[in-house]
Amino acid sequence: MSILIDSTVMSEIASLDDGALMNELVAIHRRDALIALRAMEQNDEIRRWAHKLKGSSATLGLCALADACQSLEDACKAGRDLGPFVHAVRRTYEATELELKTL
Repeated sequence: MSILIDSTVMSEIASLDDGALMNELVAIHRRDALIALRAMEQNDEIRRWAHKLKGSSATLGLCALADACQSLEDACKAGRDLGPFVHAVRRTYEATELELKTL
C-alpha cells in the first residue's frame, strides 16, 4: 500500500495562500468523494466515478486513495468482481479522512 497522504503536495498547496485554498479543496474533495462512494456502492457508473475520484485524490496528494481507485478502475476494465475493490476504496477513504482531520 502506498503512503496515505503526500505531505509535500499538501504543503505546496497550503503555501499558495493562508490555507483557505487547501480547506476549500479538501471540502470539495470530501463532497465529491462521498458522492462517488455512494454511486460506486450502488454499481452506478463505477469506472467513471473511480476515475474522477482518482484524479482529485492524486491532485491533493492522497496517494493511497488514488491507488485504490486505480485498482478499481483496472478491475472494471478487466470485468472482475468489483465488490472487494469498492470496499477497498471505502476503507482507504475512511483512513484518509481520519488522517486529514489531524492536519
